[in-house]
Amino acid sequence: MRFGFAKRMITPPLPCTLAGFDAYRPCSKVHDDLYAKVMILEFLDKKYCLVNCDLLAIDNLIYEPCFSFACGLNISSLIICATHTHSGPGGILDTDNGFLKGGKDLLGNTDHQLIAYIVEQINQGIQEALDDLQVSIVKVGFGKCEGVGKNRNSLKFAGNDDLWLCEISNKHKKVLLVNFACHPTILNDKNLEISADFPGRLDELMQDKYMMTIFLNGSCGDISTRFTRKENGFKEVDNKAYILKAKIDSILSKIEEGGIDSLESKNVEICLKAKKAISIEEAQDKLKEAKKRLEKAIKDNITGSKLRLLENDVEGCNANIRFIKNCPLVDNYKFNIPMFKLNEDIFIFIPGELFSQLSNPLQTEHVHFIGYANNYYMYFADKYAYEHYGYEAMSSPFAYGESEKMMKIIKEEIDNWR
Repeated sequence: MRFGFAKRMITPPLPCTLAGFDAYRPCSKVHDDLYAKVMILEFLDKKYCLVNCDLLAIDNLIYEPCFSFACGLNISSLIICATHTHSGPGGILDTDNGFLKGGKDLLGNTDHQLIAYIVEQINQGIQEALDDLQVSIVKVGFGKCEGVGKNRNSLKFAGNDDLWLCEISNKHKKVLLVNFACHPTILNDKNLEISADFPGRLDELMQDKYMMTIFLNGSCGDISTRFTRKENGFKEVDNKAYILKAKIDSILSKIEEGGIDSLESKNVEICLKAKKAISIEEAQDKLKEAKKRLEKAIKDNITGSKLRLLENDVEGCNANIRFIKNCPLVDNYKFNIPMFKLNEDIFIFIPGELFSQLSNPLQTEHVHFIGYANNYYMYFADKYAYEHYGYEAMSSPFAYGESEKMMKIIKEEIDNWR
């Protein structure tokens, strides 16, 4: 069993625009750099590659050229996932085609030059990690971390505090993998500086022990710091990163050496029905109603998270109008979900933002969900979000109930493995 690692900077040239919020955000300053972090595992003569990027998301424009490069190096499997920072560059997704056309104001116009730069950095990292393969020691830990994220739509719903760690070390370096679910949106739409948000700050805090910390975001489609943060600046980024670090240090003090005795993988093909658009008139009426509720709240001096929820309703209505205007004429969407079983631990990679409300019944100490992997279908929202006209459901390309259908398939695959 051998591991190799590499870390490549992917901070975009300035000036650029930032992606992730419904606002134009020109950027001419870097607060902290963005990275592509690469890990290659060699097991029984097969090589598996994981790349984690400080970006909003990944789709075919980045994945496909990197996959072709990895295949040329005889790498059996490639996963590229994003941390989902909302303070990274726009222009990295295909907003010229498909349902993402409606998200140009959120995601930016496709910047092929920037994409080529990121692809080049990732590919160099893959080559460096391949050249770095060495016999390594693996340690795994699990716990809970409270005080960072909660369900961002309602405090009556369960959050997701699961924290899975994997420490990998050889004679020359140590690397830490962290799987935790929370939107990196402490920095809001007023921020105009490049930043990896709290996952990037966590990496900095752990650098006295680790070459790099790879933050694998979990089922955070409905998890954020909306109800836990005190402000939206870099001071709060520090605060949340320190909370995570303290819990990580506590878990690391108790973990024991393990190893990989078995590794299985499969790609599960999923086909979900596409959402059908309502009339533009109905959507505009819903937007007017949401704006009235927000205006009344502002007049009544409502602030904080309660006001943010009403703003979220307006964003959801705007998202639905964008979807209607750019609704692709398709009946369904087909994609693959890569799944891996290392010893007793199962890892499910989701090409978008999965609700923890959906994954919580399946997630355990040995079942882990990782989002923003290999493609970006935006939200996998639950029925409740559709029934309440939530922003996430209105941004999703999938029909009501289809995410539950996907989770049923995933459960069957997990049960079959067991």
